[in-house]
Amino acid sequence: MKKILIIVLAVVIITGGYLLLKIPNNKSSYKCSDSDGGKDYYVKGLTQGSYDSPSNIIGGPDECSIRGTTVSGCIKQEDTCRLIEHYCKNNQVAVEEHKCPNGCDSGSCIK
Repeated sequence: MKKILIIVLAVVIITGGYLLLKIPNNKSSYKCSDSDGGKDYYVKGLTQGSYDSPSNIIGGPDECSIRGTTVSGCIKQEDTCRLIEHYCKNNQVAVEEHKCPNGCDSGSCIK
């Protein structure tokens, strides 16, 4: 009986260790792509990410914003004029608000 218990315990430990090695790291399940290559304030980009399955898509296009409302463009004199820049960080979608020196037009800073 003692031998059987030791064998069962050994199998559980070995199997448990194997199962722990097979659990995927959540971050490796993320996929992210950015059409403008990252934080490029002067090029409108589209950032898309997925987790676990290609149908679970998150992200969006770079866009101009005034006080959190999406607009087609805004000028530098408007203090609340911002570019909402989507990009990939650690293979996940991230968002940053950026004040463009010359204003924002159609999802990119004006040069």
